[in-house]
Amino acid sequence: MLTAGRSAIRRFLIHPSHKWPTLPSGQFLSSAQIQPKSSSIPPTDDEAAGKKEVTQESSKTPGIRIISTKVDKKLPKKEPLMKNMFMCRVDTDLLIYPEVFNYQDHPEVMEKVTPIRQTLEDFEEIKQIDAQGEISESIWRKIDNLGLYGMNIPQHFGGLGYMVSDSLYTLEPLASEPALLMCLGIHHQVADAILKVGTDEQKQIYLPRLASGELLGSVALQETVDAEGSMFNTVATSDAGETVWRISGEKLFVLNGRKANLLVVFAKTEGINYKGTKDETVTAFLVETDRDGVEKIPKDSREFGMRGSESITVKFNNVEVSSRNILGTVGLGHEVGEELVKLMRLQGGLAAVGMLKKLLIENSEYCIEKKPGGMDLVEVDLLKNRFSRITCDIYAIESMIYLTAGLLDMYDGQDVTLECGIIKNFSAMALSRAAGMIACHRDSTIFTQGHVTERFMRDALQFQTQGEVLDSLRCLISLTGLQFLGKEMYETVKKVRNPLFHPSYIFKRLFTGQSFDKPKKFANLEHYLHLSVKPGVDAMELSIVRLHLLSEFLLGRYGTEIYQHQVDLQRLAEVATLCYAMFASVARASRSYCIGLRYADFEMHTATSVCSHATERIIHLAEEIQHNQFFSHDVAHEKIGKQLFKSKGYFLEHPLTRNF
Repeated sequence: MLTAGRSAIRRFLIHPSHKWPTLPSGQFLSSAQIQPKSSSIPPTDDEAAGKKEVTQESSKTPGIRIISTKVDKKLPKKEPLMKNMFMCRVDTDLLIYPEVFNYQDHPEVMEKVTPIRQTLEDFEEIKQIDAQGEISESIWRKIDNLGLYGMNIPQHFGGLGYMVSDSLYTLEPLASEPALLMCLGIHHQVADAILKVGTDEQKQIYLPRLASGELLGSVALQETVDAEGSMFNTVATSDAGETVWRISGEKLFVLNGRKANLLVVFAKTEGINYKGTKDETVTAFLVETDRDGVEKIPKDSREFGMRGSESITVKFNNVEVSSRNILGTVGLGHEVGEELVKLMRLQGGLAAVGMLKKLLIENSEYCIEKKPGGMDLVEVDLLKNRFSRITCDIYAIESMIYLTAGLLDMYDGQDVTLECGIIKNFSAMALSRAAGMIACHRDSTIFTQGHVTERFMRDALQFQTQGEVLDSLRCLISLTGLQFLGKEMYETVKKVRNPLFHPSYIFKRLFTGQSFDKPKKFANLEHYLHLSVKPGVDAMELSIVRLHLLSEFLLGRYGTEIYQHQVDLQRLAEVATLCYAMFASVARASRSYCIGLRYADFEMHTATSVCSHATERIIHLAEEIQHNQFFSHDVAHEKIGKQLFKSKGYFLEHPLTRNF
């Protein structure tokens, strides 16, 4: 049965005064089945029990009334959306784009957020961050006055108590200044990690101070030198009772620079593995930088991109901390890392949206105002096509961000690991694509220092390496999905890898199974969305089938050795990324049309275009994966690459070396 929360959303999609009856899973209503109801609508169970309104006056911001609509009781978590796509499964409830706030609460949420957004948009000094190369003290004071340090910290710890959705929406004005968003974002990530995995004592000690700005958080993860044969060079050792730990090592690119005074430090520790023997593990520690042995080393040079985001090197010289400073559990630092990167990737997507929007504004104004050689640039079909592609990318990223945020806000403990990784991956792809497009129709003046496009190029390149390595992220996306698939389809994969022992199964698959060239729909998903978006939904459903077939194909080909074939893993990650972009786009466009948003008809065109381009790319990737051993260029590239490393660089002879 549909949950009460989803039925409330379905009710609103048709008309605020209509109640949508609860149906068995897999069924849907026609307009003739909708019965009008009195304008006085009683709240659903989740609306009555799950929403609590708290009104307070901000002491730091006179005149700004903070109305926090907090979800006290979330709905039971759903099956993971993206992981299920690897299994060719889709929860049709999630096709209804999430509305975290109900119909009555939405205006009040906008009322609390709009003054803060307007204040940030009007604060001119923020726009000088890139030119000055630093975030000034007046900007930090403005953030403090608005209460943004404690945006995602509960009110009983002194914060604003915002959920993920309204936090991201509030920070949108900072997205065009990615340096500030990144620095404030990592502070929020530290607070979020303490809130999720910290002890009650840690929450009481650190969250109020993080909310007030007394402590500015950051993460010490990256190493100055790659560790050989281990995860980190930074080591944490303990006494016999594991009550006192000593941390020694060096960390690079610690954001918030000299202002950061609370670090989440990841260090190598010793643990016991499943065999009962000692093994290397990772543990996260909360370390205040005023402890003896912590040394901050500022950088001499400016950042290439995202200027103003001061990052420094931090040395730990036998720094002594208590076991009470361990964040999470000894040896389970990866769990802390997962909590940190979820919000980091969501905010990274938000930064990409802001950068792309700013680029579009500058280039559209150029085309409108300039007429080189008397040519009206706004009528050039090439430019309209090019800017439309960037618009589609922005729409897809934005759709994925707020779909994922909605899942986190509405469902208790929802698994969105893959979704957050995909947002970061798609954002990086979109920024690279936009950088290449814009450079094709402008002259060299765009690369003068301070130009919007010049800055975009720097920030877009910096984004590719910010926080994590993209190749590793893409392999993680693929391997996470394949692991989920492999657990449920172990017997099937075993039969595929051993065809001689299971001939009847192989013949059955040949004649009754799905195929790459002509996949079949598995759920008729167009029944759950508006008819106008049907072409995009059909393309999405067939792409999900291809994702499943490719995943099963790769496990059948490589088995447990799949991790050694990174080229195919990269391709599979792109397929998964495009599938989620399609899903979020059509779900959002359908909802926009149903509730009558302005430009909803253009949203339909945009979502359909996202699906069309994604489908073309997925078909191409499927052909490369399916045929790479015999017909593609992978084998040749492997041979060339092997010789390149052997020769330590380009090795082919110059064409003028000699005559015949």
